[in-house]
Amino acid sequence: MSFIFRWSCLLGFALLGPATLPAGGAEIYQPLIRRREVNEPFLSVHGLSLFMFPSSKAPAIEVLRCGTPLRLIHYWPKDDGSHWLYVRAEPGDVGITSSSANRGWVNV
Repeated sequence: MSFIFRWSCLLGFALLGPATLPAGGAEIYQPLIRRREVNEPFLSVHGLSLFMFPSSKAPAIEVLRCGTPLRLIHYWPKDDGSHWLYVRAEPGDVGITSSSANRGWVNV
């Protein structure tokens, strides 16, 4: 009888115990997720080229540095599966390498 009691206690802890441990699913506090506000710009994660029109054969009119804030103006999915964004780089930002243009198409 004590053998069955020991095994049922061990099996009960093995099945129900992990749900209450910190790595289990019974966390009391949910982690806070920071969501981007509607009026906040996107940040480029690597150097991007602004193109004159949404094509990889288009001439690049500007090269943006990493971390340049971008405002989305238009989204356009092409038939070949590529996705293009018409963006505006924030004026007066240090991410623009020249002062010629601050709007263009970016392939994402």
